[in-house]
Amino acid sequence: MKAVILALALSCAGAFAPVNKAAVRAPVELEAKKSVADLSEADLKGKKVLIRCDLNVPIKEGVIGDDTRIRASVPTVKYLLDKGAKVAMCSHLGRPKDGPEDKFSLGPVAARMGEQLGTAVKMAPDCIGDEVKSIVDGMGDGEALLLENTRFYKEETKNDAAFVEKLAAPFDLFVNDAFGTAHRAHASTEGVTKYLSPSVSGYLLAKELEYLAGAVDEPVRPLAAIVGGSKVSSKITVLESLIKKCDKVIVGGGMTFTFLKAQGKAVGTSLVEDDFIQTATKNFATDYYVVGYNGSQAYWDADAAGHVANEIVAATNGTADGGGNSCGTTYAQGGSFWIVAHSMGNTVMDFILGNNDSSDPNYNYNGPYDTVASRISLSISLSGAHRGSEGADAVCGQSSGGCNWAASWIQSCDTATYWLRSSEDVQVRASSSAPAKNVYLTGGYEAIFGASACLSGEDDGVVQYASIYACNGSATTSYDNSDACGNGSKQEASGFFNLDAAHEDHSDIRDASDSDTRRSIPDGIWTCSGSACSPNTVVQSSMTSAEFVSILY
Repeated sequence: MKAVILALALSCAGAFAPVNKAAVRAPVELEAKKSVADLSEADLKGKKVLIRCDLNVPIKEGVIGDDTRIRASVPTVKYLLDKGAKVAMCSHLGRPKDGPEDKFSLGPVAARMGEQLGTAVKMAPDCIGDEVKSIVDGMGDGEALLLENTRFYKEETKNDAAFVEKLAAPFDLFVNDAFGTAHRAHASTEGVTKYLSPSVSGYLLAKELEYLAGAVDEPVRPLAAIVGGSKVSSKITVLESLIKKCDKVIVGGGMTFTFLKAQGKAVGTSLVEDDFIQTATKNFATDYYVVGYNGSQAYWDADAAGHVANEIVAATNGTADGGGNSCGTTYAQGGSFWIVAHSMGNTVMDFILGNNDSSDPNYNYNGPYDTVASRISLSISLSGAHRGSEGADAVCGQSSGGCNWAASWIQSCDTATYWLRSSEDVQVRASSSAPAKNVYLTGGYEAIFGASACLSGEDDGVVQYASIYACNGSATTSYDNSDACGNGSKQEASGFFNLDAAHEDHSDIRDASDSDTRRSIPDGIWTCSGSACSPNTVVQSSMTSAEFVSILY
């Protein structure tokens, strides 16, 4: 397992059709009532109630194998019926793929529910539409109806607005008693609450939530959560919440294979959600540690490279910083760490990694660079000025007159900016050797109006494309991971690998405002068909740089 350093952040791990306007039902404002117990007979008598139950029971050849979930829904349904409500139950069953399928019909459930309630439960032919509305309108007080499987419509899981409106249309209020599906923002769980008021919990849901509140909010330590199921996609939000509250989270069921594949293990023909392989490890196996530095000082200064080097060593030792943060996994425990750096943070790391050997002129100049190099496995560079920044040239008055004047309104030429210029005498490559560990270059470029007049070739408004990729001034270098630059010039000689051809400016590297294709890091960070991806493997399209980084930690 690997740990990540974001820079700087230091990460430490043991490595989602128009509707006829006349038919549109306005969204409702939520009322204060929270539980079905808050609803009196006056609230319910004669009212058409939609109740979401969890009736996803095993059925084989029309025979129900286990009716536990049906019986669990009875108390809430019976309460509503006894208060004179017209009750329509809805639920999903299984995972139908292409519309209605006989084997996924809720017909057998209606019969069993009637037996448990002691009253007949009508079976609707659908869950939406004019016929369903007519049936609901014709129900007497205290009568029960079961709607057909909501997942016969793909719009259910997509929480489609038009479908939501049709589902809610016949009803006055909503009760959610499906604890097992309450975490999903589907039409029948979340969407209908925008149209039906009040929307309250049933007895089963309220009971489970009360239990969880006691167990999670004020737990007896140590606290472990066991989460099962077949799909990571339906449990990811629950897992992300529990991981913050529990000492241990144990993953079971079919979704374990997605986690196992994410770790590079063989899973054969087992169920795997390939789209969630990266997500399966995000925020679970890897924590991160943010390393700050004085951005007004030269990259090689004690407050920049020196501070970063010392922070990384302390963090990987498990020592807490001033805010009480430290790495959960230490170097002594076998932790392996990554660096993810942005902008000047990359220049700082270039200097650290390029001066870790006793033969280097600046060996351990302001910090234990050799120790840092021994504890990290790779560095991810976002918009790094590896050949200097022509934007810094303008700030410091070394560009054209117009560029110098415009830049002076944006920033002053402080010490850090001065040492980030592109001239030969200040470039980091002139004072550092090839990096001790591989540096993977990403971040992108975009020709920006105004800035392009001051920077050569393609640029992101701050750094020219060629500098981001450190390839001998070439803005047309290939993306061949086997040789980043193909020259013998110091830091460009080895250890630098291009990852993408993005079109993002310097600021949206850190947000989700643009997207491009990312290429694989060719050393096993991702796997393709169970083995390490080949160089230049496209791992995901329409991905922002921010998203690209997020899958690393």
